[in-house]
Amino acid sequence: MTISDVAARIEQVRVLGVERSDNDAAHSAEDYLWEEVLEAIANGTARDPVAMARLALTTRDLKFTRWYS
Repeated sequence: MTISDVAARIEQVRVLGVERSDNDAAHSAEDYLWEEVLEAIANGTARDPVAMARLALTTRDLKFTRWYS
């Protein structure tokens, strides 16, 4: 997984949550992105783990409704 991969996935989350207002899909995509980044870091396949983690966390700034239970 690369920085470009993370950036592309963030754009998918943004489109789902901000442009399409599909909050459930955006929240699921966000969770999956974070999981993938953590897995890449944990298994050593992240090319720049610190930058990838920082970038993935920027999805918190996207304005869409997240559901927690």
